[in-house]
Amino acid sequence: MDTLLQVTLLGSLTAAVLPQPGSPPITHFRTQKTAALFGYLAFHARVPQSREELIARFWPESELEQGRMSLRTALSALRKDLSESLVTDKMTVTLLAQTDIQVFEHTLRGARSPILTDGGKVAQLRVAVDSYGGPLLPGLYDDWIFPERDRLADEQRAALMALAHWHESLGESQSALNYVRRATVSAPLSEEYRVALIHLLKKLGQPQEARRQFEDLERLLDEQLGAKPSPATCALVAGLKEGTISEPTPSRRSVRLPLSRGRFRGRRDELAALIQRLSGGKSDSEGARLFTLFGPGGIGKTRLAIEAARRLAAHGIVEEVYFASLASATTLEQVWEGVFQALELPRAASLPPIVQMAARLHTGSCLLVLDNLEQVALEAGEIAAVLLAEMPNLLILTTTRRRLGTPDETLVAVGALSDDDAVGLFVDRARSVVPNFSPTAQEHEAIQALVARLEGFPLAIELAAAWSAALTPSEMLTQLDEGLLTLPERTEGEERHSSLSAAIRWSVQLLNPELRLAFFALSVFRGGWFPEAAAEICGVGRDGLASLRDRSLITAQVQGDKLRFGMHEALRVYGLASLTAPEKDVFLVRQAIYFLRLAEREKNPKVLAREYANFQQALESSHSTTSVALCQALAPFWDQQGHWHEGRRWLERVLTQELTPAQKAELLHAVARLCYSLCDAEAAERYHGAARVLAQERGDERGLGRALLGLAGIFAHYHADYTECHRLTERAREHFERAENISGQCACLIGLGVLATIQGDPGNALAYQQRSLQLAEQAGETADAATAHHRLGITYLARKDWEACQNHLRAAEALMARLNSPAGLAYVRVDLGTLALEQGEPEQARSHYQASLAAFRELGETWACALCLGNLARLATKAGDFSKAASLWQESLRLRILLHDPFSMAAGLDGATNLFFCHAATHLDTLLGQDAVALRTASITWRLAHDAGEVDPEGCEEQEIQMRAALGESTCASLTLEQATGRALEILAVMPA
Repeated sequence: MDTLLQVTLLGSLTAAVLPQPGSPPITHFRTQKTAALFGYLAFHARVPQSREELIARFWPESELEQGRMSLRTALSALRKDLSESLVTDKMTVTLLAQTDIQVFEHTLRGARSPILTDGGKVAQLRVAVDSYGGPLLPGLYDDWIFPERDRLADEQRAALMALAHWHESLGESQSALNYVRRATVSAPLSEEYRVALIHLLKKLGQPQEARRQFEDLERLLDEQLGAKPSPATCALVAGLKEGTISEPTPSRRSVRLPLSRGRFRGRRDELAALIQRLSGGKSDSEGARLFTLFGPGGIGKTRLAIEAARRLAAHGIVEEVYFASLASATTLEQVWEGVFQALELPRAASLPPIVQMAARLHTGSCLLVLDNLEQVALEAGEIAAVLLAEMPNLLILTTTRRRLGTPDETLVAVGALSDDDAVGLFVDRARSVVPNFSPTAQEHEAIQALVARLEGFPLAIELAAAWSAALTPSEMLTQLDEGLLTLPERTEGEERHSSLSAAIRWSVQLLNPELRLAFFALSVFRGGWFPEAAAEICGVGRDGLASLRDRSLITAQVQGDKLRFGMHEALRVYGLASLTAPEKDVFLVRQAIYFLRLAEREKNPKVLAREYANFQQALESSHSTTSVALCQALAPFWDQQGHWHEGRRWLERVLTQELTPAQKAELLHAVARLCYSLCDAEAAERYHGAARVLAQERGDERGLGRALLGLAGIFAHYHADYTECHRLTERAREHFERAENISGQCACLIGLGVLATIQGDPGNALAYQQRSLQLAEQAGETADAATAHHRLGITYLARKDWEACQNHLRAAEALMARLNSPAGLAYVRVDLGTLALEQGEPEQARSHYQASLAAFRELGETWACALCLGNLARLATKAGDFSKAASLWQESLRLRILLHDPFSMAAGLDGATNLFFCHAATHLDTLLGQDAVALRTASITWRLAHDAGEVDPEGCEEQEIQMRAALGESTCASLTLEQATGRALEILAVMPA
């Protein structure tokens, strides 16, 4: 029988080789570092780990060859105990093992399966919570462990609460209480769990114990955070005296904070005071919701903000936390973009940002951390004021070297570390370089003098500690006193404290000339870089990056399977100012060319989004020729990712330069597209018109076709003038024919087919689409043929010709797969799902919809996500699972509101009201029926006013007719489409199962 390595990571770190009866478990390791390495390999069991990345993670202080030796030594020690479970080659290390985390996460995924019954899901949850033995890798403190430890603990608590809710729904309050107690022990400061505990104790007739639980929470919050229970919790406990108690409100958790290097050290009193202020526990901050951590660069504002946010979330004081790094933002629009990226929220074209934010953060308490605002302090202050005015449950915590200047701003000064904390930070960081660092009494005195010389600045102390492998504290102090240089000329508005300047100058002066120039050169990057970019732009190889990282001058984090490097903003400003003008020009030109090539070849929007700050830098510093080409390359990305305002600004700027006619034509088409997405129909029409005139002057038939087809879309979408749309599309087709442009002709034929469908002419719709397919296949245009097959499949679906529909959709699917188009595949599979549903195969339909939804989430396709969620909600409604349907419709409608697309909103409202009619008929709920009639009336009224046609009531005609007859038309209140959608969301949130 093959051996199997069983590893426990939760609650302890142990391993056992099975089957080996009588052999003791492995509980001790050669060194702490070896234990940490084993824990990391086990956490990533069966996934090959790069030797280079393991060296960078566990021996960052070592030169590359020394790191290789250390890794070989650690692996040799592990191999003695692990039999053949440790698999190595020249490039990678793999641990073949089964872990308790795999069991925990596998059963949690099983509990979320839509296929299982409720009983099956509960069984999976019980296995999951029983397999959780405690916190991940206790006693180990590597950077990667902390967020994973918190994540797994959160999942365990969520599973415990789900089991509690299940047992309570069955009337088994004692069993529910046991699960809630376990969650409360895990997070004793969480109000959410205490409230649930109090609620159950009251149900079980134990009011005194319920009161004691509240008092215990009150004491812990005061002792550890200087905070008080929320008013809602206090009101709940007040109900104990009155003999009543309200139901606890379920909450959701979303914590998105960056990984911090090392443990948080010191500032205990400052942290407690900040948490107390944010919790409303200080009289001078009562009612305050905007807090600014104010202090010089390098003082530790960001680290303090992250730690405060993490603890607020861990203790249940806020439910959602988002972090926006705005160091590269220079305009109001870029601040908005940074906030939207932090929320992973796509921008809607015509919807004001504040409306989108309010729809996203619609319930629960939320903390938004805005980091590095000094260069956009006024703009950020304006945004913060608007956000707080619209969202009463929102707190904002900012970090800046310049006050925001808003009336409601509460300033929290961040000063230097205390002497003891400064010494502790130095020793802690020195041990990350020299693991056995243990200063003598004399060295301790030198450290005290050194941190005093650095005036307690955390960044300066970390820079000094990074040299511990090469210098003693006394040598550092001597060199710091003797080696100060004059700072390069500061940029306007840059105010740096002398100690930080001294530490940076000193650290840089210790570098050899080659490494010093490498550090200066890397400062041209914004938002980080990968090793390939550093090598090509700056001539800095991996050894140089490792050396700079060892000295804390740059940082590194694993992203996917690669290391991505970055630089603190204070260091970046220093490095950029240290370059001579000719040097700066050389590196900036190389950077612009490098990122231009990346934008031209890369189609993955996630890759482009990751480098967006570098693209902005390249645009700002590049010469006109490069900036024009970069704008052309980025135009599709700007449109897809919702950077419409910024893209339009750059395109309009480069349009004022000297351009070739071909360049100007491409830019006009691009800016017209962005204006269309911004719902600025007038500007889009103007730019398409300018492109049309230019094409006429150049005799450019293809350009004329593109301009006319763009104008046709405007007349259809914004003016509902289908006659003019048809005329313009036919004219565009003529120009594409003269240009012998097959793709343009196919696009026109597809457009004419869609137009015929809208106008109720299925015969012509089919003819146009068949002609498009014929053209594409004759010319060998795979993408156009795929689109034509897809449209034909949709047309045959409407005609209920299942065989023809299936044939065309499968053909489209095969072509999309050949083109490697995940979006195209996902859209085709949506219609395959609808076909399966029409043929009476709901499980197959659900499978298609879920696969498409997962793909669209990955691609950031908001409209398509809303579509898939609606389809899944309709399936749940048909199956009688009204609770599931309500949850799906909630998410779908919120996305439709964010899109601000009234046609999509109306379709979503129809689907939700169908759910209401079914639920009302099943449960004889007259009030819900009255709401359903009113909302359905609002939808019909809007459709009639906008010539949008009626929709298939999806089997609810009888319920609707009966409900209207029973209630009478007088109940149909006059609501706008937006009001009706908002009311639908309110109903969905409270609709009983």
